[in-house]
Order: sequence, then structure tokens, then C-alpha cells
Amino acid sequence: MIKRILSITTGIVLLLFLISCSNDQPRYKKVELSSAEQVEVDLKRYEQALFSIPADSLADTIAELQEEYTLFLGSEEITQQQLLRLQDYLTDPLIIELYEKSEAVYPDNQWLSNRLDRLFSYFGHHLPGEEIPGVYTYISGIEYQHPVNYSGDALIIALDMYLGRDFKPYQKAGLPAYKRSKLEKEYLPADIALEIASVLQPTSVAKGKLLDQMIYHGKQYYFVDALVPNAHDTVKIKYSPSQLRWIRNNEKQLWAFIIENELLFSGQHSKYKNLLSEGPFTADFGKESPPRIGHWIGWQIVREFMGKNPEISLKQLIAIEDSQKILEKSGYKP
Repeated sequence: MIKRILSITTGIVLLLFLISCSNDQPRYKKVELSSAEQVEVDLKRYEQALFSIPADSLADTIAELQEEYTLFLGSEEITQQQLLRLQDYLTDPLIIELYEKSEAVYPDNQWLSNRLDRLFSYFGHHLPGEEIPGVYTYISGIEYQHPVNYSGDALIIALDMYLGRDFKPYQKAGLPAYKRSKLEKEYLPADIALEIASVLQPTSVAKGKLLDQMIYHGKQYYFVDALVPNAHDTVKIKYSPSQLRWIRNNEKQLWAFIIENELLFSGQHSKYKNLLSEGPFTADFGKESPPRIGHWIGWQIVREFMGKNPEISLKQLIAIEDSQKILEKSGYKP
């Protein structure tokens, strides 16, 4: 456990609360896209199409809707049982409340389309040859585990998971405050990029050692750098401004802590799991610290690596399975 390690290295931990020099400049180079690289995403609002059907006309019109939304409705003839489930869905008070709120937050496609077009323009630049997916939105009923799903040819967004931190149904659903605070639409583009990265990146890269885990997640956040370059780091990794300041100020000491306690190449998950865990903060480092400290450091290593190896493409980066090679060639020294 990290707690036991802390008792041995009290001196190092105390240093975590000292302010060290931090560079607020981004550790990656933003790309300027040419006009030829601009794309327009095919965005379809399934929830709007479904709720536009009068309840008493559902049976007569669902087949027509099915042609455009096979992804949700399938290609086989809708059965009576499926029709009843759809009717239950459309008359569910929670679903209705989520839909009405989504219409208030996203009354038209302008905000969504602008961000999707920009994100997938960068996607096309960095991953030439990859298919630009069709994008669908829907009302999930607060599917907080998987708000975004990417399959290569389609991207599905649970729009009801980006309705604002103060939306009361989130609290009623039992979502803790630290999670509710990230259910704002500004986090959606970064979530999309992370989901795409998780699908494209070989899962074999995420091995048992802490370094492997750090680099695995670090590459995913670098993917966000590439596809959503104008977002602030607080949005990309979902830290508060104070948490971001804390980890930037203490990055050198955190790295020293990992090295001194021989965690970097450790395969014992119990020893380093708190460095990767989600939560409001990292308990062993106090309430001012952010969660997922290992993700942050892995991200900075990957940024340094890519900065020193500009010939490596994003596609090549996510395919690299040698985490130690990335660390060594990064020259990472916080």
C-alpha cells in the first residue's frame, strides 16, 4: 500500500507541499489545419427524431425511422414487444426530463457540430486513412459509465450526460459531487478523444507495471492534445484549477517519490493503485491533490517524448508497446 510506503519516506512526502518551479507552457506543439483538411461531420439527433413521433403514431412510423437509425433500432422488423419497450421509454418521466433538458442545453446542432467538425478535422490530419464516423446522440437514462462509445464507423454520445453539474437528476442517481462537476458540455470533446484513443490503442500496452500503466494513459491524453488542442489541461484531464496547480508545483517531488520507492517498474498493483485511481483526490497526498497522479505524469512523459521525436506520428505513438523506450527517449526530468 502507498500508505505504508509513505511512512518510510516522510521526508519526500513533506516536500510535496513545497512549491517548485513549474512551466505553464504547453509541452506539445499545436497544429494549424489547412482549409483542405476541414471536415463536416454527419450528426444525427436520434432523441429528437424519436420524440418527434406522436405516441399514438409510433407503430405506424417506426419503420421509417428505423431506416435512418438502424444503429439503435436494428434492421429486423420491430416486434410488438420492442414497440412496447419504446413506448415505455418515451413515457418514462426521467427520460422525458432528460430529453427536455437536452433540448434546452443543445437546442440546435451549432455547438455540437462546430466542435465535432474541429475534432474530426484534427482526427483526419493526424490519422490519415481512418474513417470519419457518423455521429449520433441519444438519451441514455444517465449512463454514466459509458457516455461516449466509438466503434470505428460510428460515434454515439449520451447527450444526457452533459447537461450541467447542477442538474438535479444526477444527484438523485447517486453520482458524487466530484463526478457531477465534470458533466458539463465543455468536457464532451475531450471525452470523445479519450474514447477514440482507448479503441485505437492496443490493450496489450496496458501491462502490469506502473510505468506501462502511466504511459498507456499518457498516450491517451496526448491523443486529446492532438484532437482537442485548444482545450485547457483542466478540461483534458478533468482537474480543478487548484488541482492542476498542485500537481504542476509538485511534479518533481512526485517523480522522486515514485523512483525512491521503486514503484516505476513494480508489477504489484496494490503498491501503486492509488496513483491511478479515480476519486475526488489522492487520499495519501491530501485533499488538495488531484486523482490519477500516475496518468498526469505519464502524460507529461509522452509530451516530452513527442516533442523530442517530431517524426513520430500519432498513429505510430499509440502503436508503441515499449513503455521504457518512450521514457528513455523522452528525457523526462521534471
